[in-house]
Amino acid sequence: MKRRFRVALLLFAVAGSACSYLPFQGNPQDCGYFASFDLPKEGEGAWISISLVVAERVNGEINCGFGHVPTRAERVSVNGTELRIITIGEDVLYVAPADFDPNTQELKVEIDGWTYTSVPRELRREGKRFSLPLHRSQN
Repeated sequence: MKRRFRVALLLFAVAGSACSYLPFQGNPQDCGYFASFDLPKEGEGAWISISLVVAERVNGEINCGFGHVPTRAERVSVNGTELRIITIGEDVLYVAPADFDPNTQELKVEIDGWTYTSVPRELRREGKRFSLPLHRSQN
């Protein structure tokens, strides 16, 4: 079911970008990316997933957060240390070190020649799940 939802969301986003009359067109660069992960077990590093934040265009204005499309980054690092990649089925995850603290450490993601950086004060927690917006940095 989860896979079907992701595929449907991806097809919806692709179809929308191909049809100029649909309201959610926008440049993905406008909204950046999003990192999410579960609270890891003691002594283990978080498994971080990266997703593109899809834009919605309403009355000529772009609103971010219309959807999230799982994305593979060229490089993901915490404080300059590149993270190891693991795949589970179609999911691509980046393994943070056990001492990763998203409240104080910067997460950097490189995608399509752009660098996206976390802002620790924007960290959100819902139960055991954390989410962190990634904003495009000046290269």
